[in-house]
Parts: sequence; C-alpha cells; structure tokens
Amino acid sequence: MRIKIQPFIRPVLNVCLLLFLAQLTLSNTKNLVMAYPQDASLLYLHAIAFNAITVLAIAFNNLYLIPQFLFKRKNVALYLLCLLVLLLLAIIAGSAYLQYLFAAYPPAVLSDFTILAMEFYAAGDVFLERHLVALFPTLSYVLLFGLAFILRHLYTSNKKLRLSKEAHLKAELSLLKAQVNPHFLFNMMNSIYSQALTKSDDAPATILKLSEILRYNLYESSGASVPLSKELQMIQTYLELEHIRLENPEKVSFEQQVEDAERSIAPMLLLPIVENAFKHGMGSNIAQGFIHIYASDEPDCFTFECINNYKQKLTKSEHSGLGLENLRRRLQLIYPNRHSLDLEVTDTLFTVRLNIKFNS
Repeated sequence: MRIKIQPFIRPVLNVCLLLFLAQLTLSNTKNLVMAYPQDASLLYLHAIAFNAITVLAIAFNNLYLIPQFLFKRKNVALYLLCLLVLLLLAIIAGSAYLQYLFAAYPPAVLSDFTILAMEFYAAGDVFLERHLVALFPTLSYVLLFGLAFILRHLYTSNKKLRLSKEAHLKAELSLLKAQVNPHFLFNMMNSIYSQALTKSDDAPATILKLSEILRYNLYESSGASVPLSKELQMIQTYLELEHIRLENPEKVSFEQQVEDAERSIAPMLLLPIVENAFKHGMGSNIAQGFIHIYASDEPDCFTFECINNYKQKLTKSEHSGLGLENLRRRLQLIYPNRHSLDLEVTDTLFTVRLNIKFNS
C-alpha cells in the first residue's frame, strides 16, 4: 500500500516553522535570563506569551480574514478594515504586555525579547513606549506572513487552473482524434462484403489494409506525435482501400516531395482532409470525380494540399463537413499561430491547403 507523502508536507513544514520560531524566541531571551537567573522559567514563559500575541494575529489573518474576505467574498475594502482592527488589537495587547515587563525589568535587557530580536523600546517617547511599542514587530510579521500566504495561494490556484486546462485540452484532443469517419468504414465494409460474395482473392488484402488503418488510429496515434512518414503511409494505405470501389482509380493521385519524412507531426491530421475529398468529391460523382493530393516540405514547414471535383449545389459548409471543423480545432490547440488551413472553392474545384510551421 503506497502512502501519499504530499498531504503531509505542509503540516510538517508548519510544525517545523513553529518549532524554529519557538527555539529562536527562547534563545533570544538568554540575555534577560543571564541577568535574572532566578526568574529563568518565568522569563521563558513571558517570551512565549508575548510572541504568542503576534502568532495569533498572524494565524487569524491567514486562516480567516484572507480566505473569507479576499478569496471568498473578494471584498478588499472589508478585508483591509478587519486587518486594521486586528493590527490595532495585537499592537495594543503587545504594548500592554511590554509595559508590564518594563515595570519589572530594564528596557536595555529587553531589547532582544521579540522573535527576531528587534529593538522595540523608544527611549524618550512616552506615548510610543506605553501604547505603540509593539507596532513595528507586530506590523512586520503580520504583513509579511500575510503576503507570503497570498502569494502561495495565487501560485497554487494558478497551478491548479493550468493543470485543469491541460487536462481539458488533452481530453478534447483525444475526443477529436478518436472520431473516425463512419462513412469510410461503411464503404469499406460494403466493399469487403462484395468481395466476399464474389469470393475475390483481394478480400484478405482488403481486410489487412483496413486493420492497418484501424490499428494506427487506435494505437500508434495515441501519442502526442508520430513521424511524418507514418502519416503519409497511412494516407497511402487509405487510398489503396478506396481504389477498390472506384471505376477509375487512376483519377486519384498522391504526389510526395518530402525531404525529411522522419520529423514529428501530430497524428491523424491528414486523413480528415482526404476523407472529406472522397465523401464530397468522388462520393458525389464516382464516375467523373478526381482527387489530386500533394505533400511537400521545407526546412521549417510542411504543406499538404488536396484538390477534388466540386458540385455547385453543395454549400461550402456542407462540403467542409464535421471532419474539417474538428481538424481546425485540433490545429488551434496543437499548433497555435503556427498553422494555416485554407479552403478554396470554385465552380468545379474544392481545394484544402494545410501548412504547418515547425519550431526551429
């Protein structure tokens, strides 16, 4: 059974900080103890009690005021008002405690009585000595620890928000990538069924090619990127499957001028473009239809272009289809500001041109 360590880190750190402050408080009282050894135990208790006033103010500010008024209600004015009241109460209480000590011990030996040994007595200023002598140490500690608490909260919140966005984008990408065109599967199953009825020798090869595409979609494309060569090979396999049902397979061409086929690219980006061409081009007019595909690259970019026949009765939105809309969304998530997906429509042609810029 694995024990999660992370939930215990913060409490342990808090305990260590309290122990450190307690040890520092007691060690800072040594001068006073050396001057009055008979009161050693009592002086240590006084040191702890005096610093407890500041610690309680810090705890109340960090554990209640900031979460309730800043984080929850987001009321800055009300928080500042409550903080001011808290500081005044803590300063007055601390100053009153010190006045009690001033009556029993000289201020000179009380100078290192606070947590960080700040000099708190104000010789010659009766008002400060009596009422606001604890102003500086109390104000410093409460504001310092409060600021640290706020910064830590902002860091944690931003981290959680970033992780949440990353998880959401990852889930969205997985969903978009997993959407296989059912039109393609329907056509392939019909083709295999026809081959089975005629007892064609091509049936096993057709099933094998279909399984290659499905395997690629389910397993090999599960990562964030694949070699460009695998994407291009998958397009070639897809075209070989589509050739089975075409009357004029020679009207489908795939030209590649790719120098670096091993560079990485996000998987399943090219297939939606080709599927769209078959569905709305060859699918709408198998006898007269045609598809020309071009793939090329340069040192810093990759270009994929698909041109197919077009019927004017189809609107642009109908032709672009869900597949291209999903592709557009994936490109925005994976290649922000590093891609272009252009659709060009004429009376007889529909062109999709994808350009991806790679990081140098």
